[in-house]
Amino acid sequence: MKRTLIFFVRFLIAAPICLVLGWLLSPPYIWVVGQCAGSIWRFLLHAPVEAMHVKSQGILNTGSLLVYVVSGHERELPIVPLVTNLPSYIALVMATVGLTIKRRLVITGLGSANLFVSHIVYVVNVASYGPFLEKWPQVPEMLLLLPFLLWIVLVYWNQIAGYLVEEENIDEEDG
Repeated sequence: MKRTLIFFVRFLIAAPICLVLGWLLSPPYIWVVGQCAGSIWRFLLHAPVEAMHVKSQGILNTGSLLVYVVSGHERELPIVPLVTNLPSYIALVMATVGLTIKRRLVITGLGSANLFVSHIVYVVNVASYGPFLEKWPQVPEMLLLLPFLLWIVLVYWNQIAGYLVEEENIDEEDG
């Protein structure tokens, strides 16, 4: 109970700080994601991408858009709601009780890299298959849950692995 309360208080402190910093830093992060996704879209999928830029707007950049120029037409992608899952993930890891600094850094790095790749894949897919994906709103909603899933798996992997080994041993004894 005490660990849960400590986690809750830490998260209440870390989440607003991480979110505000994440929103303030979102334009350069979106630019990097846009460059990576645009390169894949252009060179691997042979899309006629002419340019890419970030349109910073809204309070704390919360309305920023990733804009591609394709065949002379601008295609705007509201990406801030998606990339906000990175600061949320970092806040979860920072609030977790009982992690060593080294383990906290490794978990933060692995999860952040995974989220970065998911952002690139999302942009490439939306840019390529936007009208089709509009029929499937669950895809971006699932990506909003990714930081929580990563946090559970990466932080509690030892316990999860222990349960899996116990299940395997039980199956071998029954078999």
